[in-house]
Amino acid sequence: MSTRTIIALAGLACLFAAIALPPLWFKLFPAKLPELPPPETFVSLPSGSRMHAIIRGDGIPVVLVHGLPGQASEWRSVIDLLADKGRRVIAIDRLGYGHSDPRPGHEFTLEANARDLRELLDALALSDVTVVGWSYGGGTSITAARQQATASAPPRIARIVLVASVGPAGGTDSVPRPPAATRVLRLVLPWMRSIPPLALAGQRSYSTSVLFSDQPPPQWWLDDFAANQFQAKTQRALDGEADQLLAAPVPDTKGLALPILVIQGDADRLVPVEVGRGLAAAAPRATFVEVPGGSHMLPITHPELLAAQIAAFSSP
Repeated sequence: MSTRTIIALAGLACLFAAIALPPLWFKLFPAKLPELPPPETFVSLPSGSRMHAIIRGDGIPVVLVHGLPGQASEWRSVIDLLADKGRRVIAIDRLGYGHSDPRPGHEFTLEANARDLRELLDALALSDVTVVGWSYGGGTSITAARQQATASAPPRIARIVLVASVGPAGGTDSVPRPPAATRVLRLVLPWMRSIPPLALAGQRSYSTSVLFSDQPPPQWWLDDFAANQFQAKTQRALDGEADQLLAAPVPDTKGLALPILVIQGDADRLVPVEVGRGLAAAAPRATFVEVPGGSHMLPITHPELLAAQIAAFSSP
């Protein structure tokens, strides 16, 4: 056996050990992981699934729909501010995330999420609702409004707010493709999740550079994000929804008649500000609010601005 072959085999053995041994170590000696905030209210949907919600305040109903992945607790500051402004706030964990049940079957589409949202409104007997959709939740909100327009039941959604929402990009019918780093990260995520310190470091790096546009995320958000991400049901929903989102046309606001408020940061690195401008321009009754220096994470970084805009928009 030649020296070159021996060196190559030794290198392969080291590579195999570097890949295989750390997951084995943490399987034998599990690391302590962040935990989700305690659950609050569960709503039984007509479909049979249970959806978790944080409910605060009284008055005009405002339903907050998180993105992908995400969870209800991300809205914590906005929830309290809106409740103080006389709104009944319902922040949900979409099926597959947070404390909600796993999504049944394999239907990880915006249409399925929109049906879940409308079932929630039915279960809580809500009317004159302002639905606030953030990122993927914006696509869910648009889809729910379109489903409602063709349904025989009386409408429950009166207006929608789109926060850093997915939407058509550059006049096409597809969602903006994620940064290359996002695609690469997804390929190695299963291995990274088996090594919690590495996964946590990767989450912090990605969150800081992409989601928060180089601003440090608050520790409470990183903890909630990690606790959600380490759930098997969350990974299943995240992968399924990401695949469906990239494969299908993204809903737009063209011809959507109800009032729409679009709020977008001009420093958003995940959904470019041009997407928000396009969503507002396409709708006949839309208003656009651009947030200077705002990242994709406006509910975390600008809760006062969002609460003020949503409260004013949801007034009769």
